[in-house]
Amino acid sequence: MDRETKTGIILIILGICIPLATFPYLSGYEKDKGIIDNFYQAGIQIKQDTKGDTANQPPKIIGKINWRKPNFSKLIPNKIPLRLFLVFTVILVYMGIVRIDSSRRKKAEKQEHLLRTGTLE
Repeated sequence: MDRETKTGIILIILGICIPLATFPYLSGYEKDKGIIDNFYQAGIQIKQDTKGDTANQPPKIIGKINWRKPNFSKLIPNKIPLRLFLVFTVILVYMGIVRIDSSRRKKAEKQEHLLRTGTLE
């Protein structure tokens, strides 16, 4: 096996191991839901959801909006979606397949060149 084939195999193995390593940390999976619902709602929880907790929210004043103080806490995600890890999986597996395929093509070209000329350059 040449170096490029080994690199391709390593990329494929890494692509398969990334989502397997995230499974113990996933939250949002429910057995009763379907595959698509679990696919969109599963992820690694980063911070606690404080929407329902009234102790952390300031009292609301009707009619007065504070435009000068931006609320950046809404921009920070609550969890990293499983889809992100699956994208990396697909990319790494694809790169591994391309590496293996290109190494086989190079090997076939060398064999063909050797058969035509009788010598290897």
